Amino acid sequence: MHWPTWCRLRLQASEVGPLSGSAAGGFGPSRRWAWAVAGIGVVASLPLVLLGFPHPTIDGICYLQWAENFSAQFWQGELYPRWLRDLNHGLGSPVFFYYPPLSFWVAALLQPLATASLSSWQTLGWASALAVVASGLAAWVWLRGMVGSVQALVGAVAYMLAPYRVALTLLERGGYPEHCAFVWMPLVLWGIQRQHLRLPSGWVCTALAFAGFFLTHTPTTVTFTPLAVLYALGMSWRTAWATVGAGIVGAALAAVYWVPALSTLDWIQPGYWQTPYWMLFFSPKAVLTAPFALADGSQRANLCFLGLVVTVVCLCPSSLCRHAAAAPLRLRRVWWAMAVVVVVLMLPISLWLYDLLWPLRMIQFPWRFLAPGSLIWAGLIALAWPEPTAPAWMRVLHGEVVLITGLMLVALTARAYAATCLAPPLRLGRVPARIDPMGRDVGEYQPASAQTAAARLQMKTNQVLVLRGSAQAKILAWRPRHMTVDVQSDTGAHLLLRQFYYPGWMAQTSQGLVLPLKPDEATGVLSLDVPPGPHTIHLRLKPKLPERLGWAITLAAVLVLGFRTARIHCCRWAIARCHWCRG
Repeated sequence: MHWPTWCRLRLQASEVGPLSGSAAGGFGPSRRWAWAVAGIGVVASLPLVLLGFPHPTIDGICYLQWAENFSAQFWQGELYPRWLRDLNHGLGSPVFFYYPPLSFWVAALLQPLATASLSSWQTLGWASALAVVASGLAAWVWLRGMVGSVQALVGAVAYMLAPYRVALTLLERGGYPEHCAFVWMPLVLWGIQRQHLRLPSGWVCTALAFAGFFLTHTPTTVTFTPLAVLYALGMSWRTAWATVGAGIVGAALAAVYWVPALSTLDWIQPGYWQTPYWMLFFSPKAVLTAPFALADGSQRANLCFLGLVVTVVCLCPSSLCRHAAAAPLRLRRVWWAMAVVVVVLMLPISLWLYDLLWPLRMIQFPWRFLAPGSLIWAGLIALAWPEPTAPAWMRVLHGEVVLITGLMLVALTARAYAATCLAPPLRLGRVPARIDPMGRDVGEYQPASAQTAAARLQMKTNQVLVLRGSAQAKILAWRPRHMTVDVQSDTGAHLLLRQFYYPGWMAQTSQGLVLPLKPDEATGVLSLDVPPGPHTIHLRLKPKLPERLGWAITLAAVLVLGFRTARIHCCRWAIARCHWCRG
């Protein structure tokens, strides 16, 4: 069957079936399959719902601190908290000038339902469980447009519970944002498929999915976006150009985050860009203990990589056979090319490409390609599903891959749950130890002049410290990005305030006098000289040009997308009105 005709039939079946509850041409899905995917996801994520976010994990402590402070400032009226006031023991952190906020918005919206003293422990667990179910349904919707219900169910479950995604990223490392980014990959491909069929909403869906990607996890966006373009190119040049355009609009929608993030990297510590990525490829000489520091973590990462390689080797040849699934040969060839690209980019032979392209170095670790690799793994299982008339060797190879995948899902996930959510120190309703919401932030997101240890020693418990001269200081307001201090001094004084200096901080008296503000050389906290007399000083972290430019680009993209969506609805209304008049 010709590609556009086949794809249109599949999409019509996947859209009409759930609404009518009947099959369309033998392809119509029923709601029970989608409910089955959701049910499996709910059962698999019950420990996250009942026992909270996995603990202890490598990155989880950091995300718990961020989520606790982000949610607190969000519910105090700051819709987009960028400067977290209480991090670094009350010295502040600019972390959300550089880290995508979408997954933390989701956790913040769940915060009022939490009952634990550390609310982020519960809300991150609930949000992670929600991401598991949402990614499974997204994969179901996408796969159901290409293969039958059973194949789509198996592929969606394999993607939803992929070993790298649940066992390693979430449960072993506590990588909450990367875990949430799995929701967007199937939705991007689903939007591309709708674009190829020239459905009016396809371009809008793709742009929104790309925007969600950019606002969730940057490294996964970098690893997956070229593969999405390759997927679209395998359909047609027109689809590829439309995908690039949708990606640009999606990036513009997320400009409120990435414009200040990329343009102000020299304002924070430089350690983030010094990752020895050349040591982290999958090879006999690789330092495999670096990606996952927990015991045997490197072996599990290597196992996921080997599982992907086995799947590619076993299923790619059979996926090109005429007895595989019902998808067109062209689509299966594109999927095979994507699988080869992902595997190669995790091997040392691609080192020259990392040296050549700086966006690849942004992902920090080559094994992050296991994220799109998990999607390719699940897609191969669905697309290479042998037909009843297929040769025995195809059925044997496919059955072995499904069996290996199932064993890995169960074994790695059960082990990871036992070591985190179900560990003996944790019980229902008991807050994990070692979590200090005001603890020290990771070094790469601290301001360039920050000296945390020296600042804590100098400031002790003081919010305002008179370093030289004589003065009496009284705090009138101490909010994120805005502090008000009443100072009375007969001789003038030099003050230190318990917030790190970051470009944008300004000090001004109620009379309009602007006071010079700079970082203290020894500690990196705010330092200013106050003239003699009584003064009410307002200190504000004002948006600088990159932040304002990001908001402007996002607003322009919202208007463009809104105009496009309104035009689609107007056209549909006009067509419906025309049919009604004719009737």
